[in-house]
Amino acid sequence: QWYHWFNDPETTQYLEQGVYPNTIKSQKKYYESIVDSKDRIVLLIKPKKNDYFVGVVSLSFIDFYRRQCFFSMVIGRHDNVPDSIFYAMEAKCRMTEHAFEKLGIERINSGQVVDLIKWQRWQILFGYQMEGILRKHFRKGNKSLDVITSSCLIEDYLKIKVIRNGSLWPG
Repeated sequence: QWYHWFNDPETTQYLEQGVYPNTIKSQKKYYESIVDSKDRIVLLIKPKKNDYFVGVVSLSFIDFYRRQCFFSMVIGRHDNVPDSIFYAMEAKCRMTEHAFEKLGIERINSGQVVDLIKWQRWQILFGYQMEGILRKHFRKGNKSLDVITSSCLIEDYLKIKVIRNGSLWPG
């Protein structure tokens, strides 16, 4: 399933991926590179009620010296669009929780194309703050795309946990 997502123009319209065709062979090579990785955690998103995956989420560039990492996510299957936002929100909350609680990270960096401003607003609910805009950060075809950078700091995470009685994801 996963490799098809990165060939879908709708899924990749805001991603740097999708310029070159993705193949099963290249996806296997990527998978093999992450199996024993110490600076990346990649998980597939599978809703409890479905028998298939809807997306992929990762913490990458995990730097234990600087205590930070980069969060990324792709929702590749949009069968039930209203639920997709909740899959994405729960995945981001749970990965954020894992980064702070298990890895000892103190800062999680993230970025989204400006056109995804609605998503940017949702993630404020779980501690991510907008930091700036990278103008013309990358090109997709003949279009330059601006990217909103954001981050969640350990202190933002801890404040929200207190407000929510110990859990970032309220369910």
